[in-house]
Amino acid sequence: MKIIERKATSSNLKIILAPMAGIKTVTGIFSVRAGWKYETEKNHGVAHFLEHMAFKGTKKRPTTLAIAKEVEGRGGVWNANTSEEVMNYWIKLPCQHMEVVCDILSDMLFNSLLSSEEIEKEKGTIIQELRMGKDMPSRYVGATLWPKLLYGSQPAGREGVGTENSIKAMTRWYFTKFLENLYTDENAVFCLAGKIADIEETFVCINNLFCGIEKGKPKIVKSAVIESQLEPAMLFENRDIEQSHIILGVRAYNVHHSKVVALAVLDTILGGNMSSRMFLEIREKRGLAYYVGTFFDNQSDVGNFGTYAGIAREKLPEAITVIIDEYKKLCDEKVTDDELQRAKDYLIGFSQMYLESSSAVASFLSRQWIMKNKIEPFPKIVKKIQAVTAQDVQEVAQEIFVNKGLNLAIVGPHQDMEEEFLKILKF
Repeated sequence: MKIIERKATSSNLKIILAPMAGIKTVTGIFSVRAGWKYETEKNHGVAHFLEHMAFKGTKKRPTTLAIAKEVEGRGGVWNANTSEEVMNYWIKLPCQHMEVVCDILSDMLFNSLLSSEEIEKEKGTIIQELRMGKDMPSRYVGATLWPKLLYGSQPAGREGVGTENSIKAMTRWYFTKFLENLYTDENAVFCLAGKIADIEETFVCINNLFCGIEKGKPKIVKSAVIESQLEPAMLFENRDIEQSHIILGVRAYNVHHSKVVALAVLDTILGGNMSSRMFLEIREKRGLAYYVGTFFDNQSDVGNFGTYAGIAREKLPEAITVIIDEYKKLCDEKVTDDELQRAKDYLIGFSQMYLESSSAVASFLSRQWIMKNKIEPFPKIVKKIQAVTAQDVQEVAQEIFVNKGLNLAIVGPHQDMEEEFLKILKF
């Protein structure tokens, strides 16, 4: 895959083009360093709310329907998402509509109406989104309890959607101020991936359509995350439900750490697929859960790793013990050559298949630039995966699977059981 990086001629906006052979789609994605880590307690939820408002009409396309007709009337898909540190807006269309992709995205970003009437209506929608998440314990434990357990009241520990009170308090001023502070050319990237007929014409198109972006550096920075854990910790919300939904994990590496790739291999071995250790031990051998797996989250300044599962309520102590035992095994014994190679082959093969779509490539490249200020080509990442050894995996396990970083978040019917869980929550 050829990757072309340039700066816009009219600003310092980073532009990345990724021409792809053999496909007939094109995806444009605008990414900006913004998210709920950049919020205060007063404007909590503004990033996610702003993402919603981008779809509510522009001067040229004054309603959601007007925008939707132009995208979906051509067979396209469009969406946006907000995380702790990144906001993304993207459109995917058949390749002959490349200019439409760029035109609509730039219009949504720079000409959004931010109508007070639409803001008031959207408050109801977002509050329902918040309530829906709370009604889904498997989602709630990861989106709300887990970050709160790790980072407390810091922005990194908050639910990204906001609270009902903060959502109700939003006004147009909060959105315009957030845009003014963070949506600048030196804080964003535009990536276009897919079938690109003419590179130079495409650059001219992007330059012309994105020339309205605010110039300069962002006016605010996110607060540094403070980590001060000294012993195992837990956070649970008591609910009278049949399953206990848990995340049992540890603090890990940020995105810049030299051992992130080895952590990805460890993640695959422990819970990345149906041949992983957690899946085989917890689901196949013991029948403790229907869903079980592992994840790792690498942010710019912190990271974490965990096992998630929905456990039969009466079997939770057994499941906690099994998960910790699997962590300890990786510390005590090196993985076999066969298991290591299967994990690396899976990571490489899965990534290759994922990157066959223009939307995946656009997301892959834009996130790298936002998080690392550079693009690492996929072949280079493959070499790093191939270079991971059994010793590397064991060293990662020994570094992260320690009592001072061990955490357990639970949603389930376990009132007055904290002391029992804390007794087994240790390596």
